[in-house]
Amino acid sequence: MQLLAAIVQSTVVALDPLPRQLRTDQPPPPIRPVEMTRFAPLDAAVRAALQEDAVAKHAILLVQEGLRPALLTASNPDLLAALTDLAIVTMQRYAAASQQPRLAVEERQRLAKDLAGRQVYDMQPYSDRLRGEDPQ
Repeated sequence: MQLLAAIVQSTVVALDPLPRQLRTDQPPPPIRPVEMTRFAPLDAAVRAALQEDAVAKHAILLVQEGLRPALLTASNPDLLAALTDLAIVTMQRYAAASQQPRLAVEERQRLAKDLAGRQVYDMQPYSDRLRGEDPQ
C-alpha cells in the first residue's frame, strides 16, 4: 500500500508539477493543464487493488501517504475532482473491509479540514464533497 501511495503522489507531481515557491502576498499561479488520460490507468489500478479485502484493510495508508499529499499539491480542477473521488472510494473500501467505519469517517474529516485550509486554490468544493460522504 505504501508503494501504491508513493506512485499516486509521484504521478500527481509529474502531471501537475509544483509551482515555484510562493509568497503569501502574491496571487496564486495559474491553474496548470493536466492530460487526464495519463491519470486514468492509475485510477483504474487503485480501484482494482481495492477490490481485494486484504488490500482494502490497509487503504488508510493510501489516503495518508498518497492521496492527501497529492490533493495538497494538485491545482487542476479535473485532477482534484478525480483525486477526491478516489479518496472517497478508498475510504469507503477501507471502512467495509476493516469493519472500522469510525476511523474512515475521522480520516475523511481530517482530509476535508486539510483541504479547506489550503490557501492557494479554492479547495472548498472538494472539502465539501469529502464531508458530504459522511453518514448522518
